[in-house]
Amino acid sequence: MNSQKTPFLFTDAGRWWGNDSRKREECEIDLIADNKDNAIFVECKWTNEPVKIDTLEILVDRSKLFPYNKKYYFWQQYWITNLFF
Repeated sequence: MNSQKTPFLFTDAGRWWGNDSRKREECEIDLIADNKDNAIFVECKWTNEPVKIDTLEILVDRSKLFPYNKKYYFWQQYWITNLFF
């Protein structure tokens, strides 16, 4: 991966789901890309509505389950405009 397009070179990436023991509930993160000290947390939304700030707040809260030194946050929105049923 080109480090000019991401804040750091990551060695692993994937979806995560598990338990938030603080809230006693299951949760998921759409994408985590990381290396030993850093992580990028990504939330993806399929919607025609603007993504609200609470989406980012939830992502930041869930990232607290991971002990990385430096964390970065992104969201990706996919607009649903041409669906045919």
